[in-house]
Amino acid sequence: MASTDSVPKAMEALNISKTKELKANAPTTDEVPLHSIPAAELREQQPKFFGCMAYPYMNGTLHAGHSFSVSKVEFAAGVARMQGKRALFPMGFHCTGMPIKACADKLVDEVKMFGQDFSGYKDDEPVVEEKAPVVKQIKEDITKFKATKGKAAAKSVKMKYQFQIMQAIGIPTEEIHKFADPQHWLQHFPPLCREDLTNFGCRIDWRRSFVTTDANPYYDAFVRWQMNRLKELNKIKFGKRYTIYSIKDGQPCMDHDRSEGEGVGPQEYTALKIKVLEWAPKAAEALKGDLIANHLTFFLYSHLALFSQEYWPQSIRANGHLMLNGEKMSKSTGNFMTLRDLTEKYGADASRIALADAGDGVNDANFEEDVADTNILRLYTLKEWCEDMVRDQDQLRTGELNSFQDALFNNDMNAVIKEAVEQYVNTNYKLALKAGLYELTSARDFYREACAAAGIKLHRDLALRYIEVQALLLAVVAPHWSEYIWLEVLKNEGTIHNARFPEIKEVDASLSAKRDYVRNTASNVNSAEGLQLKKKAKGKETSFDPKKPKQLTIFVTDKFPAWQAKYIDLLKEMWNVEAKSVNDKELNGKIGKMGEMKKAMPFVQNLKRRLQAGEPASVVLEQKLAFNEKETLLQMVPGLKRTSGLVACHIISVEEGSKKGTNLGDGKEVELSVPAAEHAVPGQPTFHFENVEA
Repeated sequence: MASTDSVPKAMEALNISKTKELKANAPTTDEVPLHSIPAAELREQQPKFFGCMAYPYMNGTLHAGHSFSVSKVEFAAGVARMQGKRALFPMGFHCTGMPIKACADKLVDEVKMFGQDFSGYKDDEPVVEEKAPVVKQIKEDITKFKATKGKAAAKSVKMKYQFQIMQAIGIPTEEIHKFADPQHWLQHFPPLCREDLTNFGCRIDWRRSFVTTDANPYYDAFVRWQMNRLKELNKIKFGKRYTIYSIKDGQPCMDHDRSEGEGVGPQEYTALKIKVLEWAPKAAEALKGDLIANHLTFFLYSHLALFSQEYWPQSIRANGHLMLNGEKMSKSTGNFMTLRDLTEKYGADASRIALADAGDGVNDANFEEDVADTNILRLYTLKEWCEDMVRDQDQLRTGELNSFQDALFNNDMNAVIKEAVEQYVNTNYKLALKAGLYELTSARDFYREACAAAGIKLHRDLALRYIEVQALLLAVVAPHWSEYIWLEVLKNEGTIHNARFPEIKEVDASLSAKRDYVRNTASNVNSAEGLQLKKKAKGKETSFDPKKPKQLTIFVTDKFPAWQAKYIDLLKEMWNVEAKSVNDKELNGKIGKMGEMKKAMPFVQNLKRRLQAGEPASVVLEQKLAFNEKETLLQMVPGLKRTSGLVACHIISVEEGSKKGTNLGDGKEVELSVPAAEHAVPGQPTFHFENVEA
């Protein structure tokens, strides 16, 4: 282990001021007498979150892959704070093991070969990359974990000398010789790591930062206690095992300690056969990764061996490697970015959004630079819009909320809040971002368009509520943007990180269904006009000219035609909700016996397509809508007239078999002379465009 001579320097570099820093604001025993309150009750009164990650190795600066792992704990800490918990996220710096020592030894030799400034090196020899020896596997043992990706392999750089690698990671040539001393690595990289994570916006308690090795006597004492305690409990044993051994360094040399020869192991022979009673669930197979076989196993083992159940880890998450723009990160190919590169190129918040968007599963995630780039503009334009709304709020509409545009937007915000908070709590950050940023801004845009179409201004209360909700839901992923909106735009007192998630209010399912209906109907109106134009272009008989003054007639009905209702009942009876499918052979047989195959099959197939596309069965198969369709269409009339350039828009209520309908605008009876009137069904009105005199 390393000498303790450099302890003061290492501690000073990390800004750790002895152990008093670890007791900030601790209550006295006079304030809270010892054992005066049960631990469980205290935890209930003061809920907390304590999260950490496998701390990064200090043989270089942090890269985008480190950032992805950090982001999972960082986002979780942000969620905990928004829930009102005391969040603690400490960060350690891994300096134990052979990699630093091996690199330092190489530099010692290279300084002797080329001089302290490496001026003696001549680039006249091609780099020959030697392949690591591989032990041929005669038969794969499915009971043993085999990593498909290795740390050393993932981090390898195709350069011949260590000083070249140091140059590649940004170390000035005149400084490289200092790294021949292993202790210099401990003093150089941890402060850079802290600086990069701080610029990234991490909620890390740096009072609790530390380096490993006996350069930090506190951490060293903790590890000694852990090993001694496990030995006392007879949970570990000291004995012999086959291992790779470094003769030069006089100690075992594990896979991640070697730059070459990774995966080499002794040949194993089976001396005992055991009958398998039951295989583990296949779901466990998904948990593959470099740290599963060693770090995670020992992490769990140590906690279960040393502590009572109340102190066991409450949750663990795994993630895959991070790809960059769909390809494996590699310094040799140039497809590589450090954490500093990310924040300098895209800023912290846009980078954090791209990392949240990269994925949450155990499969490899993907950081798309286009996502980060796009979100720079998205955040900027969103900031400007928020500033404009607050500055010009006196020009916005006030008073009571209306039952159409305002009610739909308010309900949309309630639905987004519920979804985003739920996904945050479940650590599904990609889905939380989808709801809390993309869907929320989409709801705002729909509200703006609906108000503009109706010729009214946004309601001031809803505009201000949106800005506050947006800041609160983005505070976890984009804290700098949210803090600016919270303090500088909304003029709140105190940081947003002491605020809470927005209140989750009840979502009105009828308003959600109404909003979807409005969107779909508006889209279908455009499609209907386009269809009539295509007929004209193909030479079919039509008198409609979109360039001339036009009106739109919308046909709506309360009931399905009797023949359709019975097929809806049939499909409802046979539809498998869990499998989202139906037995087609059996269904077709029953339809054939009902004697209306020609007109029934297209109708039933359309219902099936809607169900299989994810549309709720309650919408497709129920014969009653959750909202008043006729009232909704009347509310849409002003917007449709403005957006489609209509002289008039009539809503006609029709009934099956009738030759007349009722104009819902003036209550007058009208003749039904166009085929479209016969095809209206509840939830799916039909449309007819025609020219009129201006």
